[in-house]
Amino acid sequence: MDIHIIKQGIRTNGEKSDSTTKILFNAFGMAAELERELISQRTKAALVARKAQRIKLGNPNLAIDNAAEFRRQKTLQK
Repeated sequence: MDIHIIKQGIRTNGEKSDSTTKILFNAFGMAAELERELISQRTKAALVARKAQRIKLGNPNLAIDNAAEFRRQKTLQK
């Protein structure tokens, strides 16, 4: 895999022994890991907030009173 960062004029040839390639892959990996963690935190915070507001989560078509009917129909489809 080749990496070209045009603005800084950096080009790598994808060899694992290349120091520039190693540091770029590590930096991109760290950025991706950070973004994943931030998304997870935001999602968890939003779920806690919705539960605190007593907003029903999940499929709105699947109410508690028709859950048994939903399971029965799902079993018949198999």
